[in-house]
Amino acid sequence: MVQCLDILSKQAESPAFGKLVGAVMHEVEAGSTLSEALAKHPRAFDTLFVNMVDAGEAGGILDDILIRLATYLEKAEALKRKVKSAMTYPAVVLSVAAGRPSSCSWSSFRHSPRSSRVRRRAAAAHEDRYGDVGLSAGYWWALAGVVIAVITAVKRTTGRGGAA
Repeated sequence: MVQCLDILSKQAESPAFGKLVGAVMHEVEAGSTLSEALAKHPRAFDTLFVNMVDAGEAGGILDDILIRLATYLEKAEALKRKVKSAMTYPAVVLSVAAGRPSSCSWSSFRHSPRSSRVRRRAAAAHEDRYGDVGLSAGYWWALAGVVIAVITAVKRTTGRGGAA
């Protein structure tokens, strides 16, 4: 086990993951079980992972358990990628739709050299067609809050749980 962890720490693509596996290796060398060593790093190895390794050690089927965990983690990561890609299009459409009425009104009516009467008619036609621009202009902070909340939620779901 120690030899496998040593090889894994040297071949890790991420230096941080290599250090983590090296720390686990030293703990196993010192006499801890693999599950005890993994439990000391809760940010990298969640309780499901640690408990499954513990059960595999107790039952003598650690190799089967590690294969199952690897498959589970790969499928979970693939699902996260699909959810992220599925959320990209609606986020872009929402941001464009929210910005369009205010940008149209700003560029076409603010800088127009037309007379005030023509501007009033154009503004009325614009309001008839696009509705009140005040919704997107007056509540920009709510849109920003929604965007920040979505980004935070995606980072929290993809940044934790699972090995490294």
